[in-house]
Amino acid sequence: MPRAAEPEPGPSPDWQAPAATGPVRARLRPPGSKSVTNRALVLAALAGSPTVITNPLRARDTLLMAAALCALGARVDDRDDEDSGRTDTGGSAGGEDGSGAEVPAWRVTPGRLSGAATVDVGNAGTVLRFVPPVAALARADVEFRGDDRAAARPVGPLLAALREVTAGGSVIDPQVVDALVSRRARLRASPLARLTPRALDVLREMAAGHGNAGIAQALYLSESSVEKHVNAIFAKLDLASEQQVHRRVAAVLTFLRDAGLRPRQPPQPT
Repeated sequence: MPRAAEPEPGPSPDWQAPAATGPVRARLRPPGSKSVTNRALVLAALAGSPTVITNPLRARDTLLMAAALCALGARVDDRDDEDSGRTDTGGSAGGEDGSGAEVPAWRVTPGRLSGAATVDVGNAGTVLRFVPPVAALARADVEFRGDDRAAARPVGPLLAALREVTAGGSVIDPQVVDALVSRRARLRASPLARLTPRALDVLREMAAGHGNAGIAQALYLSESSVEKHVNAIFAKLDLASEQQVHRRVAAVLTFLRDAGLRPRQPPQPT
């Protein structure tokens, strides 16, 4: 006897979001960043010693990156992935956060590729862009595969750069060139352009927190010469007649703003 047709379900009621009935106190750990996790994996695989990445994001793209680096000879130990076949559990590292909960961690050990390898990029743009240059360091053939949509990604400039490097040339990222050109243009429009190279050296030492005596020692100048350079810096930065500001501080702020450089770190006491 055939079964009777089941009645069609009626419309489901609207889902009601849960609401707290009072103040909420909780300690939450936000998930890691996919972009940061993938970049940390690449840097760790290229490092000279093992690296521990705490609180990485577990997602398809980051697992693809880990698998790609493992295919190129690195090792990623993940205690939460015992059955993956590409990672191990023996050397993973982790810790506890302030609530006592275990914080996930991946231990990345650099290694060398011993034979031909195949890398699955999936549809992960970071894997597709970052791993081919890493594979170029290997002394073996590396084949890249991925999802159908990966073939639609614009990788022409990357492949052209790899061919240029393979032929013995060099390639500089256009964005790096743009940044350098912009910085030079900014310097030309800055009052720092009025300073001599030696005055810039003195200003750089000022930015590191040195007084005149320390600057003289660092640059092998007499203190009187340093004082002349400092006064020239104030004059050329239009600070000579300023009475309402700390002229050394104002000069250093101009240097940090316009030069876009970090001051040389002061020497640590021994």
